[in-house]
Amino acid sequence: MRILLLSPSSCNPQANLSATLSRVERLAHKTGGRDIAIVFLLSRARTGFASARDLVSTTAATSTAHHNAAEQSHDGIAAFTALQAELLLRPEMSMIPVLPLPTLQSLVPVVKQYVSSLTRPPPSLSPAPGLHAQTGQAATREDVDSDVVQLLARCTVRPPLSRQTVYVVSDLVPSLRALARCAAWDGEGVSEGISRGDEDMVGEIVGRLWEFLGEDEVRGMMEFWLRDRAIE
Repeated sequence: MRILLLSPSSCNPQANLSATLSRVERLAHKTGGRDIAIVFLLSRARTGFASARDLVSTTAATSTAHHNAAEQSHDGIAAFTALQAELLLRPEMSMIPVLPLPTLQSLVPVVKQYVSSLTRPPPSLSPAPGLHAQTGQAATREDVDSDVVQLLARCTVRPPLSRQTVYVVSDLVPSLRALARCAAWDGEGVSEGISRGDEDMVGEIVGRLWEFLGEDEVRGMMEFWLRDRAIE
């Protein structure tokens, strides 16, 4: 991660803004615009020098401190906004994040928080696994079984299948996809819509379904998958 630290004086329209934009552009070209950020100090950096007059006039300096701080804050926000506006006009730099920095003392926490946000997974918009789709509560085995029964019970041209039939189908067939492929079985071998590699598996499933459920029940399920129809 490369960080470019800027201050309000870096964005002086009369002199420094053009040079600052050139620095940002060079940084973006070095990294391809990835893993970089601008940290913008909203207040002016204070120097360590103090004159004798300043040391004697501490009372006067204290009385104007709040006024000066307000002016600096206003100047910093204005410069921060101006920089963002300039970056938005340049496609190669418009996606570079600009992080506001209230004071120099908060530099490390601000950068740490930003880096942490990059590694944090985005919030999921789908229900968490194991939650009931309608209530949002933890799903029980009974909920899952009920959903399976209701779905499989409609997979026939003469719905619904009995609960016992549904349990037999769920025990013999590994998935609904496999059940749909059984409809391509013509009684002797592979029919259209199924690969040769699945022939043995499908043939075995169909044979066991006929054995446990009988011809009439199995044909009803196979016809369901061959028809393009809506179930109400």
